[in-house]
Amino acid sequence: MKIHFLLVLLVMPLVCACGGSNESADKSESPSVSTPEPAASSKVEGAGTDREESAAAQAAREAGSEGDKQHQEAYRKWTDSSGTFTVEAEFVGLDDGKVRLKKRDGKVIAVALSQLSEEGQDFVKRSVSESTGDVASPNDPATEMTDALYPIKQDGKWGYINAHGRIVVKPRFRYTYKFSEGLGAVRADGDLHGYVNAAGVLVIEPRFHGSNSFSEGLALVSVGEDRKYGFIDKTGKFVIEPQFDGGAGFTEGLAMVQASGGFGFIDKTGKMVIAPESVFIFGGFSGGYALVNKGGRLRLPGGLTGGEDYLIDTKGKRVVFDQEFDDVGHLREGLIRVELDGKYGYADRAGKIVIQPQFEVACDFHEGLAGVKISGKWGFANVAGEVVIDPVYDEGEHFSEGLARVERGDEQAYIDKSGKTVFSLRPGESGDSFTNGLARVTVGDKIRYVDKSGKYVWPPSE
Repeated sequence: MKIHFLLVLLVMPLVCACGGSNESADKSESPSVSTPEPAASSKVEGAGTDREESAAAQAAREAGSEGDKQHQEAYRKWTDSSGTFTVEAEFVGLDDGKVRLKKRDGKVIAVALSQLSEEGQDFVKRSVSESTGDVASPNDPATEMTDALYPIKQDGKWGYINAHGRIVVKPRFRYTYKFSEGLGAVRADGDLHGYVNAAGVLVIEPRFHGSNSFSEGLALVSVGEDRKYGFIDKTGKFVIEPQFDGGAGFTEGLAMVQASGGFGFIDKTGKMVIAPESVFIFGGFSGGYALVNKGGRLRLPGGLTGGEDYLIDTKGKRVVFDQEFDDVGHLREGLIRVELDGKYGYADRAGKIVIQPQFEVACDFHEGLAGVKISGKWGFANVAGEVVIDPVYDEGEHFSEGLARVERGDEQAYIDKSGKTVFSLRPGESGDSFTNGLARVTVGDKIRYVDKSGKYVWPPSE
């Protein structure tokens, strides 16, 4: 019997039997797909009228009258160093040496910090210092890579650190989610979601019931009593109106959405380019192909059994190969994992076998290597089908930034592409794949971060 275990129902791709999903799920996203059953414990991404007309948004504004008062007080007069330029605006943030100011008409302008008056420069520096807990300078090189911020919890509140383990966004939220494309989704008091920038400034006020990380410039959010989903841009404006029952972020210009009792894909104008069907979709497009399952049955918690897996192209047409396979996987790095007569190998995008089916189980390729199971143990093969890291592990994850987490007995460790152990985790710890130089490590409900040498950068005492 064929069973696919899903980290998040219908949004995440299948879990490869090497001990982790082919696409490692970020553990800080909120659910974004509606299902007829209670949602599985979700670890990924979080739809109505335009936010200006939304009853939920109006209620949020009414409930936050004190916040509105503070917001009005945030406007101040800004002057340039020569005294000839004056504008009344709210400080939004400091990015790449430019101060972003929002005028009363809602327009956002950018002014070089060095061009502001001395008083204005002092205000910006003081504001950034306060928002970051006075521990990280806006000129810190580690804050320049704005996707390299990581959620942390301190004294019951959530914020972000940079790659050096320094607090960049002071913990003050109920929860913080994956930081992406310069913005991080946060859950504020009252359970509404908004977005902060790298300076910790709320650039999109909390008014959504669910949120996702930005992907290709847009983010999936839900609003209203009926929790409909739509897509906003980085100003918080809906560019695709809330109308869907669920969905996922954009990949290769298309996003999966749930509508009319099925799943389909829309483009960035909101046009339905692949009509909804009664199928399960695993992730988005990769290399022009998306993996779907038809006829499978959902088995909670988190499992899909039976049915037929196949690939579709960006027009929704089924990809047909000359060779018929028992099972197929995602297209990753030019290769498709395939099953034939109970063994796994790899084919190219045209369906031609390039690595003969020979493995008990196989995973998708990442950084030129794929996890393969031989005689009950896991190792790694290259794109030529050569096993370059011996199968000695009980479980493992795919390579990310040159390292892969593996398990052997009670030990969890990270290995490099030669198979050498770079460092081991402490007993009881469980690690994720590396992202922008750090890996998230959990033990119980505690969160830690390690760098590629195995040094703990958070908490600082570690």
